[in-house]
Amino acid sequence: MQPRFKTHLIIPDAHAKPGISNSRFELLGKHILATKPDVIINIGDFADMESLSSYDKGKKSAELRRYKKDVKACHEALDLTFGPMISYNKLQRKNKKQQYKPRTVTTSGNHEHRLYRVAEFNPELDDILSMSDLGFDKYFQEVYPYMTPVDVDGIMYCHVYTSGVMGRPIGGESHARKLIQTQFKSCVQGHSHLRDFCERTDPTGKKIQGLVVGCFLEEDQWEDYAGQANLMWWKGLVELTVDTQTGSFDPKFIGIEQLREMYK
Repeated sequence: MQPRFKTHLIIPDAHAKPGISNSRFELLGKHILATKPDVIINIGDFADMESLSSYDKGKKSAELRRYKKDVKACHEALDLTFGPMISYNKLQRKNKKQQYKPRTVTTSGNHEHRLYRVAEFNPELDDILSMSDLGFDKYFQEVYPYMTPVDVDGIMYCHVYTSGVMGRPIGGESHARKLIQTQFKSCVQGHSHLRDFCERTDPTGKKIQGLVVGCFLEEDQWEDYAGQANLMWWKGLVELTVDTQTGSFDPKFIGIEQLREMYK
């Protein structure tokens, strides 16, 4: 019998990349093992893939060297995230004890989607660059393409949602409220690096909720492209206690500073 209440751990936009510490993923790995959530959901942009943001500039050979460094940074972050769980399960298996096997889901972000865009405009690279290079299928049971929502226990997850006939990403002020107004269902997204939550109740008493989960960057990480917008970003992990019968949830926010204090 399925439990009525489940815990979803959401990994917001993490942007693993060369030159930036991966220490936050060590904390993430420890937290997963300490709390053992029922579901682990990566909301997308786990890999930054900076080398593909302006691929048409410079020589291909140089860009491919940078590409390999981007991929290596992603692999290291994944290893730190899931390594403790894998080691734990090996020991449990050796001692013939129950292993910890959560449902693992990832929705691709626009940064991972750069792999497809580069191949589209550079057909000669179609057999060289691949999403499989990132190694998500090694750790995640379910891997969903960019802008493809997935229903997990009655809640929709996607890196970013769109609305209108032009299919533009939802964002701006009252971001979470716009999710409810356009998707008509409880849903969660990343992308903007902001934190926002909105809840409404329909005539039957059912809760409809929208959540924007911030990002999972280092405390002192500053992205030059965003300028002062860096100061608006919320950094940390998000846990949801989900009522699987109603598809509603109670969110818990764990800031990166709090997370580091928990596992120092």
